[in-house]
Amino acid sequence: MNRAAKVLLFLLAVSFLTVATPIIAQDSTRLIGKVTDKDNKPISGALVSATNRSTGETVRANTDSSGRFMLFGMRDGVYRVVITKQGYKNVELEKRFSTNFPNRPVEVSMEAEGSESAGAAVTQEEAEAAVQQVREGKFEEALPVFLRVVEGDPGASWARLNAGVCLGGLNRYQEALEQFEAVLEAEPENINAIILAANTCLGMRDAAKALGYYELLSQHRSNDPEVWFTLGDLYNYAEKRDEAIQAYQKAVEIKEDYPDPHMKLGATFQVLEDYEQAAAHFERYLELAPDSAQAKQVRGMAADVHFELGGKLTEEMLYEEAIKHLERSLELAPDSKNAEEARSMIDAIKEQMEGGQT
Repeated sequence: MNRAAKVLLFLLAVSFLTVATPIIAQDSTRLIGKVTDKDNKPISGALVSATNRSTGETVRANTDSSGRFMLFGMRDGVYRVVITKQGYKNVELEKRFSTNFPNRPVEVSMEAEGSESAGAAVTQEEAEAAVQQVREGKFEEALPVFLRVVEGDPGASWARLNAGVCLGGLNRYQEALEQFEAVLEAEPENINAIILAANTCLGMRDAAKALGYYELLSQHRSNDPEVWFTLGDLYNYAEKRDEAIQAYQKAVEIKEDYPDPHMKLGATFQVLEDYEQAAAHFERYLELAPDSAQAKQVRGMAADVHFELGGKLTEEMLYEEAIKHLERSLELAPDSKNAEEARSMIDAIKEQMEGGQT
């Protein structure tokens, strides 16, 4: 299984009862939405209140004749959203609002008082069946069950995480991430939420945000070589070479026969023009995984750094060492772009050595 596939298996999270409606133009400090009844008819005059859980600030608005509302003065954070209307059951939701990214419109369906709740408690049998559907990849079928649990109990982390798995499986990454972050807001040490938030960011190709989660994850999973390997990749993406090297070395320290960090260490040292270190790690990779799918590429990279070392040592007049590296370059990649020049350099060095002996 490739790394991208592994990432997809770990995705989680969900927003409350948001619906994938088109996002209309809006500034970064307002949130729009719509309130309807169970027959999808607009409810006017409903009061919508959103309270920032961190600051306690509250913004309010009433729905218009089309059931729409607009909340102004929003700031980054998790909001407790409450919708009230006489004759209807109150609705409470949790929404993470960001001033940096588009926020999905909030669409809420209210029930008339006295009606049977569509968000009634989920039975043990329903929950077990939904979990089994997640295992089978039936995300669309399982998702409504977990959303019903979250609707009735916003603090039900297990349901949020399972809902997130479903949303991640449906490529609804932003909603998944919102749910994981909501779990972490209440449970900062929830390792499953950290893992899933980290990998959701990778699924979204948000390397900068993924880096923050992986740094947090490394504190909890300090003996997991895969965590350190991925962290090294993220540091490299951010062009933090020293940190990348330390992360890859940590992965190797934990698992000595893990070849992939050696390949990445070789490539990182090559970028830094530390060819001796690069050659050593490329060679170690080839010892551990000589028949891997990447072995041919690594042989070519190793040939390049041996060629560079040969040239450097020639300039330092360390001829015997130079020849060893040039010959190793040819052994690894006899048809490389540097092969002809390497042969010429070897002949020239030998001629120089013979001339110095006479």
